[in-house]
Amino acid sequence: MSGFVKSLRSLARRLASKRSRANGARPAEAGAAWYDAMFAANPHYHCHYRESFYYFLWTVIADRLRRAGVESVLEIGCGSGQLAALLFDQGLREYTGVDFSAAAISLAKKTAPQGRFIVGDAHAQELYTGLSCDALICTEVLEHIEDDLGVVACFPPGIRCICSVPNRRNDAIDKHT
Repeated sequence: MSGFVKSLRSLARRLASKRSRANGARPAEAGAAWYDAMFAANPHYHCHYRESFYYFLWTVIADRLRRAGVESVLEIGCGSGQLAALLFDQGLREYTGVDFSAAAISLAKKTAPQGRFIVGDAHAQELYTGLSCDALICTEVLEHIEDDLGVVACFPPGIRCICSVPNRRNDAIDKHT
């Protein structure tokens, strides 16, 4: 195990301990059915990427990928495919998106039909093996996963990785804020 992953795990344990003492237990991780309902009902996930409140973040990500010469991406927690659509519009050649919500994947296939989308579990090591990509993206996802560091440990070693978590307090996901 790399020193980076060990450091992340250590930090997570300290933060979890501090949070437990201060706030009590964290709510359980939401299941796929909850996200299926959210993706079906929330109009945010049905709009063009330029109308999303994540648009600025996505443009920064697209810029970093372009500057690095990235041609293929794996996105963990791809949601409705809005970031994929932006990346294709910016010239990305290959994209694989993974989400454990079947409703999100259904939307993503419509939003960015040139992408490859998979209903899958970010914890599944086989998801990462044999995949050839230049970069991995995981935006606004890790805070929703109880074993987030277990997911990070699955990332292929040496891959360019862009991850983000919210910078605001939210008691439901207060893990990284």
